Amino acid sequence: METRNADANAYAAALADLEQAVGRGWQAGGELGEVLALLDRDGRIDDFLANPAVTAEGKSAAVRDLLGARIHSVLLHFLLILVEQGMWHCLRDIAGAYFAIAGQRAGRSAGEVTTAIPLTGEQVKDLESALAEKLGRPVRLRTRVDPAVIGGVSVRVGDMVLDGTVAHRLDRVREALVRV
Repeated sequence: METRNADANAYAAALADLEQAVGRGWQAGGELGEVLALLDRDGRIDDFLANPAVTAEGKSAAVRDLLGARIHSVLLHFLLILVEQGMWHCLRDIAGAYFAIAGQRAGRSAGEVTTAIPLTGEQVKDLESALAEKLGRPVRLRTRVDPAVIGGVSVRVGDMVLDGTVAHRLDRVREALVRV
């Protein structure tokens, strides 16, 4: 896992440096968020890109067809490199590291919110505002949908974790029952 994080950090830093060099600021962050939301909505995309029977050329063509009109060419080429180098499975880690780098350079904190169903843009902004007030600095959240949480919200910003999910509460009840 340590190597995966090191790889994710290296790729994220390269993307951040590239975005700055071409004068796009932090626009890849919004586009990455859209890509991740798309992946969360349709798990078949990750399944296809992880399939060893599909050639790298086939995977690259699919990424081009799916994302080419949605994202800037800089991010598209970056994603194609991930596909060609067999690193697509690290995309979420890379995105998280990218958000952290962008936030650090802009003086904000990056975090992740996990819910069973997608949040609206307004809900995310309200949550970011509440966290910014609590932490005393701006917060940028990446959303992740995971039906396994059943309900509620889990938020991670840096080392702080707020887990109000139904799954977490059920785990605590289960642990209490085991002790009895």
